[in-house]
Amino acid sequence: MALAQERWDGQFQIWCEGTGTGELIDPCFGRDTSEIILTYDDLLDSTSGYRITVLDISEPYNSPQLLPESLSIDGYNDISPFMTGDGSRLYFASDRPGGFGGYDIYLTEFVNSAWQIPVNLGPNINSPENDVDAVLNGDESEIYLARIYGNSEYSILGALFSSTYDGTQWALSESLTAPINSQYLEGKPTISFDATKLYFISGRPGNEYAPAVWVSYREGSLWSQPSLLQGFVNHYWLEYAFLLEGAPMSVALDATGLVMLYSKMEVFLYFDPEVCAYTSYYSTATENDNVTIPTFAFLSLYPNPFNSSLHISIQSPADGKLFIYDITGRVVKGYDVSPPHNEIIWNGRSDDGIACPSGVYFVKLQGVPMAQKAVLLK
Repeated sequence: MALAQERWDGQFQIWCEGTGTGELIDPCFGRDTSEIILTYDDLLDSTSGYRITVLDISEPYNSPQLLPESLSIDGYNDISPFMTGDGSRLYFASDRPGGFGGYDIYLTEFVNSAWQIPVNLGPNINSPENDVDAVLNGDESEIYLARIYGNSEYSILGALFSSTYDGTQWALSESLTAPINSQYLEGKPTISFDATKLYFISGRPGNEYAPAVWVSYREGSLWSQPSLLQGFVNHYWLEYAFLLEGAPMSVALDATGLVMLYSKMEVFLYFDPEVCAYTSYYSTATENDNVTIPTFAFLSLYPNPFNSSLHISIQSPADGKLFIYDITGRVVKGYDVSPPHNEIIWNGRSDDGIACPSGVYFVKLQGVPMAQKAVLLK
């Protein structure tokens, strides 16, 4: 069932940290909404690296508490934590020795009142690239993560991957195809408890400024076209001509799926920048909000313009037809499509085998109101 575009009401600042002496990033909820888990960087100690820390926000001005030294390795970094709702398992990314790439996903469990030595999740999850930002659904049968390509540890956008757990091992992680991953890059995923909604940050167009937080809904094995979250999470604003609130840097959900935790960078003129954490509360859009309903049918075209062949990637919930029209509205080519995914390569010829001339063509999936434009150049 497709859902209306979501609105998250209010922006409630729960914590803010200046970057003069330390930096707290990537907040997520701990055992409940009174505890958040973060990545901490002590800027005054160049040898400490990033560490995982716990912050109790039930009392104002509490200091963050670093997790035990036994979880970290001097000179290496632990980032992007995710704690299960019962507080018994902590997933995080680390560039410590013995991994499969730059950053790998690790798991530590809380047993007999102590955190155990972290275990690498293995080559089915991790790759030669930077694998970070792991999140899991409620029963921990699915994992979602971001894979950042290249050597920049400061980038938060790459591609999103997922894997399933059969009770014994993780399946080989696979890239989330269109419409989730795009040419504009994605990162910082978070999944609802029932794994029907995926939130992530993307640089795709649609917000006044990018990047922004988007959500996609799952029906069966299909993900809907992502829609932009409404509310303060995606707002950029300048206050009193000296405070600039920027892009969202991370996003997380509590176990109920009704409270969102996200961070933003705030830059004060003449002062050090701050990373601030906010909570917001779920509210469905009303009929008067003039929002769109995401569809579970989707197609993408590449390369576009094209010369000899056009790749058409299709996601469809049911059997149907795909048609290619010329600029006069005449059907030049038709294909049968079947769920869930099809990959069609159009060679620029009509159903009669005649080479089509250069020009504009329209690709339309049966049942989807909008057509996509393709340009043939010879």
